[in-house]
Amino acid sequence: MPITSVGYDGSINETQWAIMAPRLSMPYWVADTDTLAATIIKDAYNTVELSPGPFGGVGVMDTLDAPERVTFEPVASGNRYDLIVATRDWQGVGGST
Repeated sequence: MPITSVGYDGSINETQWAIMAPRLSMPYWVADTDTLAATIIKDAYNTVELSPGPFGGVGVMDTLDAPERVTFEPVASGNRYDLIVATRDWQGVGGST
């Protein structure tokens, strides 16, 4: 996924801080209702596309820079619910999402 992050090691600029600061008390957030919105891709089986935008939590702001398609494994039978998550790697210099 094309994700850029600020809040790990390193500096943060004024614009990034202005977006992130009001949300520091929130454990997890998205910028608005359009950010990371999932759209079903009808031409591709079990596929959704996430819309780009800023999201974050725990002192880190991430930005999905472009739409991202996620394809799920086929369902053998019955119903299933899937969850898309962003994971953080706090190890090493810089960290990553």
